[in-house]
This record gives sequence, structure tokens and C-alpha cells, in this order.
Amino acid sequence: MPTFMHTFKDGKGGLKTKELTPLKAIRAKCLDCSGGSAQEVRKCPVKTCPLWPFRSCSVTRDLAQILSQNTASKASNLSI
Repeated sequence: MPTFMHTFKDGKGGLKTKELTPLKAIRAKCLDCSGGSAQEVRKCPVKTCPLWPFRSCSVTRDLAQILSQNTASKASNLSI
């Protein structure tokens, strides 16, 4: 599985770099975008963001919904 490097403030005025999985890297980006507030990540209104479905623990449910919508729209575009 690919990993991503994430640099963050260590709380002591310094910077640390950490290796993250893709989902953790997305979560880190969402936290950064939301000013470090996990509550704001959960309430994120920017549904047009490509990372929006992956922002929280509801990844499986959100992905299932997106996949079912995409499948339904593709099926409706098929002509026989």
C-alpha cells in the first residue's frame, strides 16, 4: 500500500514528518482545511471536494452511496 509523508507542527515550535496511509493523509488534509477541528471535518459542507467522501469514518457508507449513484446513472444512459 502506498504511503504519504505529512509534515505537521509538533506543538513545540518545530515540525515533524510522519508517514501516513492514503486515508490518514486525506484525514490530515481535511483537518488542515478545517483549522484542526475534527468537529468541522464531520460537518464539512464542501461536498464538491474530491476528498469529501473520505473525510471521516463513514467511508464505507459514503463510497457505497457514490458507487450506487454512479452505477444507476450509467445504467440509465445505456441504450439497447
